[in-house]
Amino acid sequence: MRSRTQLANAIRGYAAEFGLTTAKGIYKIEPLLERTATDETVPTLARELFALHASEYQQLERQLEDVEAKLLAWHRKNECSRRLAQIPGVGPIGASLLMMKRPPRNSSRRGVNLQLG
Repeated sequence: MRSRTQLANAIRGYAAEFGLTTAKGIYKIEPLLERTATDETVPTLARELFALHASEYQQLERQLEDVEAKLLAWHRKNECSRRLAQIPGVGPIGASLLMMKRPPRNSSRRGVNLQLG
């Protein structure tokens, strides 16, 4: 998500240099990229570079959608995660991440799993 935000900010900044501005928000980037592709006042080379940014942005979006789908599928299968998601402000993604960060059940109280052989 950090990469997508950084790329969106870069796109917004570069577009502003050509007089194309948009409101803040991740959902405003795709319409801005469409404008950069069709605005005749933007030089051809700049439009080509914006097209590269658009391609990278779309690839990041697809990757994030895949990760989110896998995370939600894991969440639906995990009872503890589903219970955590019922806490106001937590939600399924936060609950899943909390469950993934906790120590395994078979580890000791100190978080060390000792096996005596």
